[in-house]
Amino acid sequence: MATGSGKTYTAVSSIYRLIKFGGAKRVLFLVDRSNLARQTLNEFQQYVTPDDGRKFTELYNVQHLQHNSIDSVAKVCITTIQRLYSVLSGEPELDPAEEEQSLFDLDSDVESQPPKEVRYNPAVPIEMFDIIITDECHRSIYNKWRGVLEYFDAYIVGLTATPNKQTFGFFNRNLVMEYGHERAVTDGVNVDYQVYQIRTAITERGSTVERRYQVGKRNRQTREKRWQQLDADFTYGANQLDRDVVAPDQVRTVIRAFKDALFSDLFPGRREVPKSLCGKASGLGLSQASEHETDHRDENPGFFTAGEHFIVFGKPAPGRKPSESALDNPAMWKHMKTAGTDLLPINDRILWSPDAS
Repeated sequence: MATGSGKTYTAVSSIYRLIKFGGAKRVLFLVDRSNLARQTLNEFQQYVTPDDGRKFTELYNVQHLQHNSIDSVAKVCITTIQRLYSVLSGEPELDPAEEEQSLFDLDSDVESQPPKEVRYNPAVPIEMFDIIITDECHRSIYNKWRGVLEYFDAYIVGLTATPNKQTFGFFNRNLVMEYGHERAVTDGVNVDYQVYQIRTAITERGSTVERRYQVGKRNRQTREKRWQQLDADFTYGANQLDRDVVAPDQVRTVIRAFKDALFSDLFPGRREVPKSLCGKASGLGLSQASEHETDHRDENPGFFTAGEHFIVFGKPAPGRKPSESALDNPAMWKHMKTAGTDLLPINDRILWSPDAS
C-alpha cells in the first residue's frame, strides 16, 4: 500500500473482522521500533468498529508489550521483534533503549549478521498466536530475524509501501492486495505531488576528494565523529549522497536554488516560507552550510539561517512528534525519520537522493 494510505488502519480493520467473524483467538502485531508500537496502539484505541459503534479497545484487550510478560487475556499483542526475541530467549527483561532505534536501518550490517538462534520456549507455545502482522516488512530483517518470525504456527501477513525482492521471496510472491499511490490519490486518500529537480554536478556524477584532505568520519551507531587525513583519493557516486557522504557545499547550492525558486516556480503568489522536511544527512549539511552563511551574512544576504528560518533537531522524546512550533520553520531535520513514522503536515520534502517511498 502506498505511503500514507492507511496500512495500519487497514490492518486494524482486518484484525477486528478476523477476531469477531473469523475465529482468530489472538493476533501478534510486530514492529521494528517502539515509536511504531505506540502509533499502532493509538490506531487500535481510535478505531471505531463499523457494526458495533464502540472502539476496538472497548471490546478487546490490546497489549503494548513493554515488559517481558505476554498478557494471557490480550486479543492483540503489539511488540518489537527485539523484545519478542528477548521473551522467547527467556530473558527477564529488555532495556527499552534497545527498542527506540530500528536495528534494520543499516541493511548491510543486518545482512552480514548470522541468524538469531530461536529455541522452543514452553512458556510461549508455538500456537499462542493465530495471525502475525509484521509492519514495514520490506526491511532486510529476514536473515537475522527469520527464526523469530517463523517460531509460531501462525499465518504471517506483511505490510509495506516499498516491497523488495527479499519481501517477495519471504512471502513466496503471495501478494494479497495492492493499493498504489495513483489509486490513493484518485480516492482522495493521498494528495498528489510535483517533482522539482535541482541538479548539480555532484548530484549528477558524484565527485572525488583528493588525498591528504582532512575529512570527518562518523560512526553510524555511536554517532562519534573523528577527523582523518586521506591516504588516497576518495571517489563517491551520486547515489551515496545523503547516505554515505555529506557535502556541505552541495547542500548550500541546493538550498540556495530552493530559496530562489520558492515564490516564483514552487509557490507563486505566496509570501511565507512553507514547512519543509530535509533528510537527516542533508539536515546536518544544512546546519553546516547555514553556519558558513551566517558568518558571511554581508556577502550572502537572505540565506536561510538557523533559528530564523529553520531548525535542526534530533529525535524527540519517546512518544512525541515534532512540535507545531518546530513546524513553523521552513526546513527541519528529524534524525529518526524512518519508514512508518507519522509526521505533522508539511509542504515540501527535500531529497538529496532517490527515495522509493
